Parts: sequence; structure tokens; C-alpha cells
Amino acid sequence: MKHPEPHPNVDTTEHLVRRTMRLSVLEGVPAMGFIVWTGGSVLTGYALYLHATPAQLGLLGGMPLVAQALTPLIAYLAGRAGRRKPLALLTAGVGRGLWILAPLILLLPEHLRLWALLALIGLSNVFIAANGTLWFSWMGDVVPEKQRGRYFGFRGGLHGMIGMLCALLGGLALDHLPSPLKFQVMLTAAVVCGLLAVVLLSLHWEPPHATERLGLRETLTAPLHDRNFRRFIVLQAYWALAWNLAAPFMLPYFYGELHLHFTQGAIYSALVATLGMVLMPQWGRVADRVGHKPVFTIAAVGAGSALPLVWTLAAPGQPWIVWVSALFDATAAGAGGAALANLALANAPRERRSAYMAVMGVATGVVGFLAATIGGQIIAHVGTQGVNLGPVHLTGYHLVFLVAALLRTQVWRFVRTFEELGAWRARDVLRPRALGGRLSRDVSSPTK
Repeated sequence: MKHPEPHPNVDTTEHLVRRTMRLSVLEGVPAMGFIVWTGGSVLTGYALYLHATPAQLGLLGGMPLVAQALTPLIAYLAGRAGRRKPLALLTAGVGRGLWILAPLILLLPEHLRLWALLALIGLSNVFIAANGTLWFSWMGDVVPEKQRGRYFGFRGGLHGMIGMLCALLGGLALDHLPSPLKFQVMLTAAVVCGLLAVVLLSLHWEPPHATERLGLRETLTAPLHDRNFRRFIVLQAYWALAWNLAAPFMLPYFYGELHLHFTQGAIYSALVATLGMVLMPQWGRVADRVGHKPVFTIAAVGAGSALPLVWTLAAPGQPWIVWVSALFDATAAGAGGAALANLALANAPRERRSAYMAVMGVATGVVGFLAATIGGQIIAHVGTQGVNLGPVHLTGYHLVFLVAALLRTQVWRFVRTFEELGAWRARDVLRPRALGGRLSRDVSSPTK
């Protein structure tokens, strides 16, 4: 009979935790190269080079989301195996390695190229989404709960700076290298970075953890029986709707309507990354003290709704308005995204975390895909010529951005339905000197 391996002693465990946290920061450096150069300006520019329509751009933005629908199968397999690391390495390697096919798409007949790119994105992201679920559950067990806000805030901010450098390099390459060579060079470099990150991921320690060997049906239904997490899934799905209705069309709007150069788009990404580097660790410290729930509410309702509104004020030849929106982008996507991720970790029981993350991924992925598709259809239907609503002239992009902003202002209605123990109310956090003094209420009790 095979006996379980003995648990490492406390000193050894603390050493492995610190080592893995440092390795995770290092692993994210080449991973950012892969993420930036298989998305953002490079992917948008490649799609526009292949003559993508607004509706197809919506599909392009939605494919990574709909790929999350298969993550429960991965969670089920991880539960049966009792370990996440082998599957995480396999899915990361396959998902990133498939992108070596992207530069070869130009060898196909012209009418098949864009559809081949969409198919590649969909297939690759099935593995990448599965890897994200496994990695998220895995690192949630590694990083101590009381350090999550600061750690992931620092990690996200630092990787944002790396992403900034990658975006600047990509922008310069896209503006100065001839087509289609520039896309082939950047996509090949992305694959190299992605596989290097897999090598570094293989050096991470996976802590021993108690896991329930759920059947596939139980994997799908267990999170839905948890009342608080079920409400959290509804929040996640609503935010996926409000976010992805507009987000996939930011760069097409910048390049197609505002006529920004790729380098200017890279400057925008650099501004977002720089602000994120400064703001995210600060927001992480705040979240460790007041809870992730109020931080997400402030970031989502405030910065999240302002972001698409600022885009509607921009016009060709006035890129400074775009630069202003970088502050809102860094807050909404950076601080808000980190707070939402930490809420997911806090609300998912450790022994079933992979299953909980997978089911949540299905909900957000399907809703996000539908939102991106609907946004693309609206833009395609209304067109760039737009319509007149009284004295106001709106293009399809403007209409999508305004609806998204309105939806984001209402996310607080879903935030308040679930509990986070010890969390402050958002309005208490916003009071003058609230973080430096006493609150007028007992903040040790959970918000309702």
C-alpha cells in the first residue's frame, strides 16, 4: 500500500512558500511578453491587416472568454489526479505553443486567414483558460491569506511595468517593420517567451492540499449549492457583461477611429502600466485592511464607469483625452481586477477551489463572449457614420461605450448581495481620513 508523503516541517514549508512566491514574480516576466504580444496592439493590428470587420473583432475579443466553458473538465481531472501542477504545465505548454501556428496563417488562402486565426485563438485559449484556473487555485494555496492583497498588488504592478516595456517594443516594431513581417516576428517572440515561462513554472512548489474527488456532475453543481458563492458568480457574470461589452473595442477604436499610431497605443499601455505599478500595491494594502469588497466597488463603479465615457470624448488629433483614461484603466482593471480575484479565493473553500474557479469561469466566459459579440454587432449595425439622437451624434462605438458605462454604475447592486467577513462598507472607506482613524461603526462585523 502506498503511504502518503510526509508533510514538510514548518521551516521548510515557509522556505518553499517564499521561494515559490519569488519564482512566481520571475515567471510572470516572460509570461507578460507572451500575453502582450498575442493580444493588444499586435493581435488587433494583425486582425485589421486581415481585414477584420467590427463584428469579427467582437468575436476576436470573445473567443478567449468562451474557451473557459471547458475548464470544469480540467478541474475534474485535477481533482481525480489529486495534483494541479502537472496539468497546469501541460495546459500552459500546449496553449502557448499553439501560437507558433499564428505566423503561418498567411500561407493560407486569403478568405480563410481570419477564420483560421479565430479558430487558433479559440483552441489555444481552451488550454490557457484551464491553466489560469489551475494556477489561480494553486497560488491561492501558496500565498498566505493575509498577504494576498499586498503580494498580488506588487506582482500585478511589477508585471504591468514589464507589460509596458513589451507594449512599447511591440508598438515600435509595428510602426517600423513592414507588414506582414512585423506580425510574424512579434508572434514568434511571444511563443518563445511563453515557453520560457512554462519552464520557470515547473520550478514552483505545489503545497500538499486536501481535495475532494468530485465526480464531473458534482464539480459542476457543488459551487451552485453554496449560497454566498452563487451570489458571487452572479456578480462576476454581471461584471463580465459590463466590462466585455466595451473592452474588446478599445484598441480598434483607437486605431480605426482616432487614427492613433501603434506607438501611441503602446504609450497608452505604458501609462496604464506605470500608474498600475504605483497604485496597485497601495490598493492591495488598503484591501488587506478594509476588505476586497469595498475596493472592487470603488474601482468598478468609479473608475470602471468613467473609462468608456472618457473614450467617447476623444476625437482624431486629440490623443490627450485617451491619456487621461489611463488612470481609470489602471484603477478599474488593475485594482478592481485584483480585488475581484482575491474575493474569489476567499469565497472558494480550499478543498474545492479548482471546481469553484472552473464553474465561475464558465459563467463569466459565456457571458463575456456574448457581451463582446453583442458589442461587435451593435458597432457593425450602427456603423462608424453613426446616428443622431437629437443634438447628439453617436457612432456605434460611442453607443457601446455609453451602455457599458451605464451598466458599470450598477455593479454595486450585485456586490452588496454577498458577504465578506470583516469588510468595510465602500462609503466608509471614502470618508475623509477613514483609513487613519476610527470608523463610526463596528468594522469587525461582516457587511450585509
